Amino acid sequence: MIVIRSIESRSRTTVVPSSSKFLRQTPTRPKSVNETYYRIQSARRIALT
Repeated sequence: MIVIRSIESRSRTTVVPSSSKFLRQTPTRPKSVNETYYRIQSARRIALT
């Protein structure tokens, strides 16, 4: 369980910068909240794997 917690903390730390990068790359007007949520989910999956 300790390992899982550490992975979760790592994913959270990695998700924050990745989401900011996506926001910087994408224009000021986001297409939809679902897309940003999906990007965060994909970033978490990449970090977990």
